[in-house]
Amino acid sequence: MKSSNDAVHILFLSLQGLGTFVNVWILACMYLFPPPNARHEGRMRLNVVIALLIAVCLSHSVCTLAANVSPDYTRSYWAYANNFNLCSLFAMNICVAIERYGAIATLSQIKQRRHYEVIGGTALLVYISIIPMLLFAPSSSGLSPLYGTVYCTVYFYIITVYYIFSCIATAVWYFFCHKRIKGCLDLSSNVELSTIKKDIEVHLQRPGAQSPNMYNGVMVKMHQERYRQTLERMQSINLKMIRNCSLMGGGIFVLYFPYFLNLHIYPYLDSAAQEGMTSFAKYFALLDILWTPAIVLFFSPEIRRACLLNMVKEVK
Repeated sequence: MKSSNDAVHILFLSLQGLGTFVNVWILACMYLFPPPNARHEGRMRLNVVIALLIAVCLSHSVCTLAANVSPDYTRSYWAYANNFNLCSLFAMNICVAIERYGAIATLSQIKQRRHYEVIGGTALLVYISIIPMLLFAPSSSGLSPLYGTVYCTVYFYIITVYYIFSCIATAVWYFFCHKRIKGCLDLSSNVELSTIKKDIEVHLQRPGAQSPNMYNGVMVKMHQERYRQTLERMQSINLKMIRNCSLMGGGIFVLYFPYFLNLHIYPYLDSAAQEGMTSFAKYFALLDILWTPAIVLFFSPEIRRACLLNMVKEVK
């Protein structure tokens, strides 16, 4: 039994070490080998948000690794750091959805900054509110307080409400993104005739343009079709990006669901079930340190190219 526990512990530490390496690798490559369009405002904003999300995953893996190899009397310090990482992780997940909506709806930087400030302020408020719970109920796991105290109960409800809020907020923002994309395509079928005529007039003023007699319904329909095809291509790209970001965000909440479920069912389980459920929830949540960078690499060709092709060229 002891050898089995030792093997699980070694696997646990290996997973944390791998997560640390992967996240450091991605951040380093994003900094050293920025994609060609990295200076574009929209792409740069998305890359910054993704980099911050990866940085939170890195901090989580480092703090969890440190909590498992440090002496018991330092566990409470890692509990503070890990809870900050947890609040930041959910906040950054919402910020990714806000950034995608801002890019689709062309929100101004001021409006987007306000949304970021609200989400960041909410995460900070949650973190400040749970600090007293950690102070008065020392942690035994490097993440949550000990069971059986009122501080523990208050902590559980605060962090669970924040988890539910983050799930709903992320889903709502992605719903707005999808609705906005669909609305843009519907508007494309009713492109203002004045805009089309203006484009045609510019075309007719070019050297070698055909006679103004060609300015008829056929030409108008041709321009309408061009607008429609352009918007359909944009819609397809945006829908694919929203799908990928939704998968990443949804995966984060799924991976942490057993942890939050265990917070509330733990007192009703027997000792064997408590140990098994706690271990499962802890290991399952830890997979996020690999899930997020894996999704980023899989669905982002620019970042994947920076991490693989450019790195290979540099080694050669």
